[in-house]
Amino acid sequence: MLKTKIRAPFFELGPKNYIIGKKVEDLAHTIRKTAEKYDIRVLYSVPFFHTEKVAEIFEGSEHCYVTAPFMDDIPESSKNGMAIPERLVASGVQAVYINHSARPHTLAEMIRLQARAEKLGIYTIACADSQKELHATAIIEPDIIIAEPEALIGSQSSADVEYIRSAVQTIKSVNPNISALIAAGIKTGDDVYRCIYNGADASGSASGIFGSPDPEAKIHEFFEATRRAWDDRCNDK
Repeated sequence: MLKTKIRAPFFELGPKNYIIGKKVEDLAHTIRKTAEKYDIRVLYSVPFFHTEKVAEIFEGSEHCYVTAPFMDDIPESSKNGMAIPERLVASGVQAVYINHSARPHTLAEMIRLQARAEKLGIYTIACADSQKELHATAIIEPDIIIAEPEALIGSQSSADVEYIRSAVQTIKSVNPNISALIAAGIKTGDDVYRCIYNGADASGSASGIFGSPDPEAKIHEFFEATRRAWDDRCNDK
């Protein structure tokens, strides 16, 4: 199935387990309105039991993508508790992680997951840490690679400019069509700005938004920084 590249700049966010229940869906309304206000694309990664409702909220929007936290490399079968890609598509999912520090896969598994997602038109996201991991992951050609030093995930520190630039260069040297997203430790709009201004197509956050006292305010702060950084970068070329 054909798909178009997600337009930069974009932002990825997900509640993980910082918030639960209806709050996950309520914030989807804020995400859609704010993404449209700043004209950025947004990937909202939600637990499986929220995907259908969030898909309804995002219906008709060219800015927002329902994203699943993982999928399993098994065929349609009687196995219980598995997330097969066909089921994801049926529940409105448009993008999925094929590798994450909380749910790691081998390169062989990632290759198979990438092929299945590609066949169904699902955007793929893979996380990597070191320059070697970034290079190896880029060879698999996921749509998006999240470069995030694992030690910074959920911390109060974010990637420095040297890491940002070298990570983007590593990814793009293998395949310039892969979107480079820099994350981990993103807590402020300045963190978002630094990532995108220095070469990333996108940034992302979980704890920085959903672990804050006011997630809606953080959504506005981070989306505004995404747009401003991209515009400044384009104007400064």
